[in-house]
Amino acid sequence: MRRLWAGNDGHQLYAWCWGTVLHRFTNGRVVVTINEGYPDGMCVDAEGMIWVAHWGGSKVTRGEITK
Repeated sequence: MRRLWAGNDGHQLYAWCWGTVLHRFTNGRVVVTINEGYPDGMCVDAEGMIWVAHWGGSKVTRGEITK
């Protein structure tokens, strides 16, 4: 199971895996860096890629979360 999280600075999105043995999130890594604006909604497409809308950035970014 994966979870996505926006960092406290608002410019990076992280993906975490749920560890079934230790029952906690592990292997956190940056999947998208937002250089313009802030993350404002996201979804995952059929290919397992994340799409993130940028508030104040006037664009959408696609990133890979399946690595």
